[in-house]
Amino acid sequence: MASIILFFLLLLLYLILGLNFYKSKSIKHFMLLTVVLPLTSALTIIHTRFQINVYYAFVIIPLLFYVFNTLVNFKTDKTIFLASGLILAYVTFYLCYTFLLNPDNLLIINIAKDVKPLLFLALGFVFLDMLKNTQVDWNSLLARNILKYHCLASVIWFVIFNNTNLAGTVSNDAYFEINETRYAAIGTSYVLLYFIAGLSSSKKFNGWDIAYIAIPLFLAGNRTMFFIFGILYVANLFLSTENIFGLFKKILLSIVAIFGLVLGVFNLNEKLKERIISMFDYNLVMEQLFSKRFSPFIEEIDTFEWYHYIFGKGIGETLFIPWFVYRENIDNFNISMDNIYMTMYVKYGLFSLIIYFLLLFFIFKTKTNQKFKILLTLYFLISGLTTAFLYQTKFLFILLVLTGFGFVNAEYSKAEKK
Repeated sequence: MASIILFFLLLLLYLILGLNFYKSKSIKHFMLLTVVLPLTSALTIIHTRFQINVYYAFVIIPLLFYVFNTLVNFKTDKTIFLASGLILAYVTFYLCYTFLLNPDNLLIINIAKDVKPLLFLALGFVFLDMLKNTQVDWNSLLARNILKYHCLASVIWFVIFNNTNLAGTVSNDAYFEINETRYAAIGTSYVLLYFIAGLSSSKKFNGWDIAYIAIPLFLAGNRTMFFIFGILYVANLFLSTENIFGLFKKILLSIVAIFGLVLGVFNLNEKLKERIISMFDYNLVMEQLFSKRFSPFIEEIDTFEWYHYIFGKGIGETLFIPWFVYRENIDNFNISMDNIYMTMYVKYGLFSLIIYFLLLFFIFKTKTNQKFKILLTLYFLISGLTTAFLYQTKFLFILLVLTGFGFVNAEYSKAEKK
């Protein structure tokens, strides 16, 4: 009962923030609240009900007013019209396709789960239009403060989770009883986006900046995020360095700095140490990928008809996840697996490329520079190898961050720091 009350209170709070946002066009309060709240998978029962996360409520009122104004003025942004029209046509086609060839998939809950990421993409284009003249500069004091507050909140919540049984008690999930303590909230995705923005604007990260970025990543214990972090840094070096000797010098210094930081963190938490070291065990990684992580895709491919290779099995298709069996409160048949490319191919076949095109189109519509767009694309490409990021709760948050922040003119950046 307490969790239900808390859910609706948070939902109401985000509705109010959405109303305030519509009036002020400021994303500040939404961002500050979201990065400090423990919106983690361990506390899903508190912040997510009926596939709705509490922060989703933030977009409701702005979206309703936007649609109302569009209808009254009978005018809309061309990009939104094209993107939304393509998404609507895509969903309509696959609803008809599934109804004719795989009607067993037409369960409302599964269709809703598949439509949600496509709807979020459309919302991303809407918020790009709403915030096109009021974005926060990535180099502003506000952007850095959000990073700082998230880091502080991450440490506090990590200590709480590590020294109490809060996660296991609230979730009643065996997974959080037997697995290592980590803290990865929705707000953690802001860290990598801030890092990408810093690289793209040739920002000089000081010691505090590095700590604010590195600490939440280590507390999250996500091996993919570490890998992405390294790849983005190296990619940026190649994109921004013309002197080959200078490039190698920077790489060497970076390796030394990262090695020292890793050693320091390893001394703080043995479980995090074991998790990171496992990244370099080739046999273990291969076993996890092919005998476990990719097994749902392999089983689906074995049941393909010839036309599935082109169109997929259709919207609402679920995949059997063998490692969910011991978790009583989770359905063994999930809407996605830990790889976005395999997930989308099972559902939409070659036509899944349309979704990737829309995401790429969104990225290149953001108010950022070319380097940011390249690094962000690289981030999504790598992330998709081990996550179905389109289906993750944080996907809408990432889109909102990308619409709310950008590289704006110097005058606006100066105003943000006041």
